[in-house]
Amino acid sequence: MENIGGIINESLVIDHDTDLGGIVAGDVTVNPGCLLRLGGIVGGDVILQPGARLHMTGILNGRVVHA
Repeated sequence: MENIGGIINESLVIDHDTDLGGIVAGDVTVNPGCLLRLGGIVGGDVILQPGARLHMTGILNGRVVHA
């Protein structure tokens, strides 16, 4: 599992299981079969592709979108 921290000033694509503890200014797209554990902040939407999973304890300013 990858750990992402810090500040990301653009959108992000998750292509393997990831712990996100930082800040993402844009959207986060989670590819099929991947888990995003969101403990940080996302300024946009979290877009879940079919088969993607989300565990959220952080802050989401946008929406959870099931693509």
